[in-house]
Amino acid sequence: MLLAASLISVNAPTPAYAQGGEIGGSGTHFYLNDAWSGEANRVHQFGLRYDRAYVGDWNRDGSDSLAVRRGNEYILSNDNRTASTRFRYGRADDETLVGDWDGDGVDTLAVRRGHMYYFTNRLQGGEAETVLAYGRAGDEVLVGDWNADGKDTLAVRREHRFYFADALQGGEASRVVAYGRADDLVYVGDWDGTGTDTPAVRRGATYYITNRFEPGEAERVLTYGRATDSTVVGDWNGDRRDTLGVRRDIPVYQTPGTYAKISFTGVPAPAGMGFNLDSGREGAKVKVIADRFGLARPTQWVDATMMSKVREWQASRGLPQTGVVDHATWVSMGYSSSSWWDLDGYRAPLRARTDMSRGQLIEAMIATALTYQGSRYVWGGANHPNVGADCIGVVMQALYSVGINIHPSNTVTHTLPGNTTPRELYNSGKFMHVPYSQRQRGDLIFQAHDPRDRHSVRHVQLYLGNGMVMESVHVGGIVRAENTTYPASANMPTVIRPLP
Repeated sequence: MLLAASLISVNAPTPAYAQGGEIGGSGTHFYLNDAWSGEANRVHQFGLRYDRAYVGDWNRDGSDSLAVRRGNEYILSNDNRTASTRFRYGRADDETLVGDWDGDGVDTLAVRRGHMYYFTNRLQGGEAETVLAYGRAGDEVLVGDWNADGKDTLAVRREHRFYFADALQGGEASRVVAYGRADDLVYVGDWDGTGTDTPAVRRGATYYITNRFEPGEAERVLTYGRATDSTVVGDWNGDRRDTLGVRRDIPVYQTPGTYAKISFTGVPAPAGMGFNLDSGREGAKVKVIADRFGLARPTQWVDATMMSKVREWQASRGLPQTGVVDHATWVSMGYSSSSWWDLDGYRAPLRARTDMSRGQLIEAMIATALTYQGSRYVWGGANHPNVGADCIGVVMQALYSVGINIHPSNTVTHTLPGNTTPRELYNSGKFMHVPYSQRQRGDLIFQAHDPRDRHSVRHVQLYLGNGMVMESVHVGGIVRAENTTYPASANMPTVIRPLP
């Protein structure tokens, strides 16, 4: 029985392509296919592992995309990557259906409570526009356009019988069809672009597709995905034909035990950015000032000569003659205000993704380090390759790129006078140590004045395998044979394995 506002009709109905129900399963990875082939040609990552997921055309562009649900909040995406719309509707325990109820080309929601259905034609919260009773509380429900009128309606399934309604109203079914077996997994879609949704039966990873809702042989048989995948149906490319996809829960690699963890959202900005360049300070901003006054040398820090040059500059500009470069002095030299902060807190772009294996994460870390090949050496630096870094600066950024934080050390503390960041990393207890003889690609090799003394560590290299390392030394970033030791140093007996 219709209890709320009437449905809206349109002169030129747009075919509906929504499969209608919750996708089910878990995972953030969706493998979609535009054609009837066994391989995905669109792979997307969206939402959180245990989000409830749905498919619909949320913006009337003719292509279906993903949405996820958390409680009664719905997060819609128009590109299968980023959220475009958020709203709340219904209750957290509702069963949700998706369909184009009014034929306007936009899929919206309905919630089911027992045999009652609450429909809305808006992608926002508020009261339902249509409420009706249909079927029984225990029925399985499908959504589709059963008569090519451009509007989605309901069908309920009882064992192998389907009860179709061609309009959103209560009462008797428009027709009843027996199809398949009672234990079949049945999905619906417009497989041939006629505007009518018809069934696909899934058994394991094999799909039996037909363009009619009646007994008979399948017109297409396709194996797609894995038996453990959850099925997704939609029109992914706007060609008015539905095809398949799967949702897959991929185990996420994470470092074991209490070792430093991977953050797949990245490493936070360090505290203390925007520091003044007082006596003994090191890093990229110091290098900029040294270059300005012709003082550059490999091991550059704020010394008496630099402070004298800064006082002369400050005097010429009417600034307090402290010899310390502060924000005002920096800007007076023609450098941007943003660079005053940005040079302190650079973090390499995050390469880590939850679908990456341990081996892929190691390669991502190495790829970041190799961007510093040929980069300038900057004492106390851990900056963009165009700016430069020292040995631990390169390693720090390589680790940042796979979401590993070496807190309490960071790009700011590394500029402090007399910093010992390589030593702090080696002795932090946050990383696995393995014997040097068992080193593998992606391990960190440390060198010290006395390899028997953990507190004499002073240099670090990233091991590339086959006897080669990536490191930053006074000549800059370089790939070279290992055991080309730092002056008066030797290899420590253990290496760090950041991704064990």
